[in-house]
Amino acid sequence: MAIVNPIQASTAMAELDPRKGSVRNSRGQGGSVLMLVMAFLLVATFIVTAIIALVMVSLSSSRAYRSRTDSIRGANDAVEIAVSQMRSDPDHGVDGTSEAVDYDGYYVVCDGDSGSGAVTASSVADRRVTCIASKGGRDLVRTRIRFVDQGGNSPGADVEIVDRFVYD
Repeated sequence: MAIVNPIQASTAMAELDPRKGSVRNSRGQGGSVLMLVMAFLLVATFIVTAIIALVMVSLSSSRAYRSRTDSIRGANDAVEIAVSQMRSDPDHGVDGTSEAVDYDGYYVVCDGDSGSGAVTASSVADRRVTCIASKGGRDLVRTRIRFVDQGGNSPGADVEIVDRFVYD
């Protein structure tokens, strides 16, 4: 009588395909699941990498936008300070004059436009000035302003911003 190893006997029985009555191919399908998992992990890695790159670009863009907005806001504040200093004094902002203000690192120069504050026989023309705000030698904002002086009777009674231009 022959001695049969039980492990070899169970392996031989597992290779029989009872539906076909023949020996089944002993290569399983387990490797295909591994390949699917590896492909899924590769795709997931690409997606996560793309999301991280998008977030980093968005953060960088936000920082640049905030920095630019803060610079423009600071330049506008400096112009407002220059305007408030010139508003009630009829000698400031007339043709041929120039006023300079240094505020928190922003430098503003306001020049009186041609004909600004001109005196006629009966009244004084409204003052018109052009102010340019800069920081570090770079122009940031140009603002044109009109001081409504009501014919010289009430200097700076009203202030109108004619236009504002933001440099790139």
